[in-house]
Amino acid sequence: MRFVGIEAVTYGVTNLPKARRFWSDFGLEERPAGKASAVFAAANGARVILKRRSDTALPPPVEAGPSVRLMTWGLETAEDVEAVRQRLAAAGCLADGPGVRTVDPAGFALEFVVSRTRMPEVAPSPANAPQDVNRIDARAGFYERAAPLKIGHIVLNVPDAAACSAFYREVLGFHLSDAYDNGSVFLRCAPRHSHHNLFLLQSPTGRPGINHLAFAVRDIHEMFAGGQHLALCGWKTAVGPGRHRISSCYFWYVHNPCGGLAEYFWDEDYLTEDWEPQLWTPGPEVFAEWMLPKGLPLRKTRPAR
Repeated sequence: MRFVGIEAVTYGVTNLPKARRFWSDFGLEERPAGKASAVFAAANGARVILKRRSDTALPPPVEAGPSVRLMTWGLETAEDVEAVRQRLAAAGCLADGPGVRTVDPAGFALEFVVSRTRMPEVAPSPANAPQDVNRIDARAGFYERAAPLKIGHIVLNVPDAAACSAFYREVLGFHLSDAYDNGSVFLRCAPRHSHHNLFLLQSPTGRPGINHLAFAVRDIHEMFAGGQHLALCGWKTAVGPGRHRISSCYFWYVHNPCGGLAEYFWDEDYLTEDWEPQLWTPGPEVFAEWMLPKGLPLRKTRPAR
């Protein structure tokens, strides 16, 4: 089974106009949809799908209020999707109905499709270091806002991280990247991939729920611009900017009216079969090398060129 990554995430929301405004401000491109739903896409085509929480066509919710109702995972070919179907059937957890679907041990609904995502031809602003000069007679790039490239990962609060980890690793073939000693695990969907596509976080309340959905951007300048733009639009920073210890990436989290948080990130570790997972003890110094609690001072005007 050759997984590509997250193809789409479907939310059940309580305030559709507010949710639409958030993802537009976040930098996703709105696509045509029905009156009772909305679809937004990152640059590679990965989608955020918004439906009213009361929509009876949605899988059952795992928590009260707005939240994730379906995660769609993309694979390379129809044969790969069929292999997932066979493994789910053998494990006794293939859901009834059209397509290839299941429900994980925490109650989150999953769907498996042939991926239609394609990474566009984009390049970050070249960076200069004393030993590596890449930008000559030119200024670095500036951004007014972010335009995320892809959905990088999703983080779920789960009541039993060990049981969920066993499902994703043993049934779906995900790979362990790193772990916390409380049972939480960072998983990637392929042997060679970004540090994690899924983080199963042992729920502090014992109840399941969405923690956050994360989007990769071109460079650190775009991450800063995206966070500042959202703040100027009135959305609240949850934490950031900062830099994670475990995956090495820079981050900025904002409160998401669809449930949980949304994250911009840049410069994540890329792993192969040679990677050796490490066991960590959760704590502020492990979560981040450094971080600001509530964003940067707001930039009121366009930067001078």
